[in-house]
Amino acid sequence: SLSYVEIDTGPEQPTSVQVSEDGKNLYLASEVDNRLYVYSRDVVTGALSLLQVLEDDTGGVNGLAAPTSVAVSSDGDAVYVTAYADSGVSTFQRNTSTGVLSYLDFLSIPYFDEAAVLVSKDNANVYVGTDEALYTYSRDTATGLLTIEGTTVAVASYLAQSPTGNQIYS
Repeated sequence: SLSYVEIDTGPEQPTSVQVSEDGKNLYLASEVDNRLYVYSRDVVTGALSLLQVLEDDTGGVNGLAAPTSVAVSSDGDAVYVTAYADSGVSTFQRNTSTGVLSYLDFLSIPYFDEAAVLVSKDNANVYVGTDEALYTYSRDTATGLLTIEGTTVAVASYLAQSPTGNQIYS
């Protein structure tokens, strides 16, 4: 049965939330706060405990100004965040034991109002859809770092992937 678990630690205007594949962590982007909240998650009860808060332009972190979307790689090694005020995608390395994130990189994307980020099921690619284009990145599975592969002109602010991972929908 479904049970509701409230997040009551104060993020304002959450824009995206993702649970890691192992179920140990929850990642929440807050547009107004310019922050990414990291929670540890009890895999039995679903109860959350605040573990870490990452803020734009604080502690060497870049790319969290008005975050719009969060994605966790299924191998659990990386977290990706799009942010419209920074116009780009940030890469964070994830400690698979604790869920704590370390900032790695920021890649600029031409201006957008809305964006979504999605990691392919095989972890080989990351897709960033905006209100003007779909960007395809190859993903280094050892580091999580991204390299641009191509751009398709399309309205792709929301993304979904087929169960097989062979199709991306926007």
